[in-house]
Amino acid sequence: MQPWIASFPVVECSTLGNSLAAAFVDHVRDGGDGIFELVEARRDRSMELILANVRTERPQRSVVTIDRVEPIAIVFGDGKHGPCVLALREDFPDTPHQARLPKGMPFCICIDDRPWSEAKSSYGPAELGHRILQWFRKAARGQLHDAAQPLEPFFSLQSPYELIMPREAWGNDADKVAELIGIVQDQQRPTMVTLLPAKERQSANPVISVIAYDLSAETMSRMRQAPATLADLAEETLRRGLDIVADLKARLKIWYADETRRAALLNSYPCILLRLPMINPITGHMEGLDTVGFMVEGTVGDIGVALGLFYSDRSSDLNSIGYQLRFPAGDPDLDALRLEGCLIHGAFDTQLARAISGVASPVLGKAVMIGAGAIGSAVAEILVREGAFDSMSVMDDDTLLPHNVSRHTLTSQEVPRPKATSVGQRLKFIRPDLDVSAIDANFLAEPSPEAQALLHAADIIVDASASVAVGRALSDLAGHARRVSIFFNPTGTAVVLLAEDQDRRIDLRALEAVYHRVIQTEPMLENHLVDSEMIRYTGACRMLTSRIPASRVQVLSGLVAGGLSRALGSCEACVKIWSLGEEGVVSLVTPQVDLAIEHAGDWTIRMPDTLSAQLAEERLKRLPNETGGALLGIVDPQSKRIELVAAVPAPIDSTEAPTEFVRGTMGLRETVEAAIARSAGQIRYVGEWHSHPRGSSSQPSTIDIEQLTWLSTTMAGDGMPGVMVIVGENEARHLVGTFR
Repeated sequence: MQPWIASFPVVECSTLGNSLAAAFVDHVRDGGDGIFELVEARRDRSMELILANVRTERPQRSVVTIDRVEPIAIVFGDGKHGPCVLALREDFPDTPHQARLPKGMPFCICIDDRPWSEAKSSYGPAELGHRILQWFRKAARGQLHDAAQPLEPFFSLQSPYELIMPREAWGNDADKVAELIGIVQDQQRPTMVTLLPAKERQSANPVISVIAYDLSAETMSRMRQAPATLADLAEETLRRGLDIVADLKARLKIWYADETRRAALLNSYPCILLRLPMINPITGHMEGLDTVGFMVEGTVGDIGVALGLFYSDRSSDLNSIGYQLRFPAGDPDLDALRLEGCLIHGAFDTQLARAISGVASPVLGKAVMIGAGAIGSAVAEILVREGAFDSMSVMDDDTLLPHNVSRHTLTSQEVPRPKATSVGQRLKFIRPDLDVSAIDANFLAEPSPEAQALLHAADIIVDASASVAVGRALSDLAGHARRVSIFFNPTGTAVVLLAEDQDRRIDLRALEAVYHRVIQTEPMLENHLVDSEMIRYTGACRMLTSRIPASRVQVLSGLVAGGLSRALGSCEACVKIWSLGEEGVVSLVTPQVDLAIEHAGDWTIRMPDTLSAQLAEERLKRLPNETGGALLGIVDPQSKRIELVAAVPAPIDSTEAPTEFVRGTMGLRETVEAAIARSAGQIRYVGEWHSHPRGSSSQPSTIDIEQLTWLSTTMAGDGMPGVMVIVGENEARHLVGTFR
């Protein structure tokens, strides 16, 4: 009989008060499948034990030394936790899925990893017996750990104490130590302690000195029983290749020699932090880190006393430090220092964010987010929580108003503060190690030196302003940063992503043209840019906002954030449009993105390859006759740029012949006006196109030159050049005419 079991007095099984314990006794007495043999029952205060022998049904050749009959104890507590099963044989084998208990207690097998609050409603004596038997069957066959399960931690402690530890605690230099303070944020959970740098401490907060160690990588194994003293821990770590006693002696000698910090260090409270890389026994791959902390009962100086280096001297007249160097050193007594194991939570930082999000290749580098409205704040927050970016700057000159809170990540507490500043602070609160800055300025205004520096240094610039002017200005901005634009459509039923390629050969202006081209050609996007129902949020003129529920904003923001992350993980340019149906069904349109044929002069004219291919196809369909029609595009008079978007085919009253084409007018105005309306006024009529007959090039004829002259005169009234595209046998040619 093990001493721990013997301390529980024997009682009659009929007097058991725990309902599950009593039901299990009845189950075994009623037959219990012939698996269990009752031995006796014991009780001590709120804890009841059933001792039994279990027929393990092991195979003839067991992988580990499981006996055919194993003595066990089933421990039933106060009902807040499930039953605990102890293997009573003192030489019970070391297997996976055993819980760590303090030294001196029997080994504990893990028959169920579910929280008791979830499991207890369906837990009965038959299931309890089945789970015990299953554990022994699998242990004997070497099947306890399934390949799909995460690795068992080496230091798996049953501890009520949890520490939230910043990554800076992991310092291994003997002359350095992470000095932290412990803060209990919730008095209802005093065992959950957040550790912060000591420089932030108040006078009432004691300092905790973290002594961190990295152990060598281990194939999945475990510490069988939790160390109760520093001697136990030293013995366990020595088996893992770490002489913690020698290292502590070296550290304490260095710290004692530091006269400026000696008193603070020796009177701080030590936490020994251990970290062990885990290797999967099946794959052989490294799979995570196991981390545990041990708070030592006493101070750092008390460790020196236990090591025989110091003696305690609390005479304030002689020694304000409280410890004196012992010479010669005395014999160590590590059993004198007790330990309390603590579960360790790494503070949320970039590394943890990337590990938890599971994003294979998180977006790295320096980012600038232009626009801190609903989509900008939501996407920035999602990406920061996923570990994206090493630094982020937020630029916006707007102020948070009450109606913004409906769809914004900020709260009423930030009204009426600048959006950029508040969003930047929120991102910093989420991921404290993220380098965050805020620029409360309009991107289209003259940028400050600070803003210029951030934009010049950026690797990625995200336009979330929902401003056409900002997108175009950003496209023209000098610098190496890759540009991305994200925005909702007016009704908030869709979200759009425009992402340049890595080398910026296809810029945002070209992608804007691709976007409008797909709106003209994709039936499901016919109403994509229809104006939403507006609501006035104050009495001033033009103070209107769209009616868009936060639920749609959240869904669409998540879609575009994921798309943005994937787009930046690729070198290619892309345009993506996610549309959200009434029942939450998402439709994705991804048009082809390619380089544009460019004509450079006083005006820059670009035509995407897809439009050129469409015109070539129209020519082939109408051969041997010539054909043609109108051209639609995006015009920016300030920068003198025209992005060709679409071509209207020949009206039905046109004249098509092998050597002549005269474009008609029937229905043309209605077709062009419908296209303009479909683009919300972003495209317009810009010129004409026509084809040449079989075997002819795109070289303009005398008649073509005359028509271009007429077209240039006509378009001059709008301050535009006349644009003509001629489609020949092998190519399409731009002609641009200006009237002076």
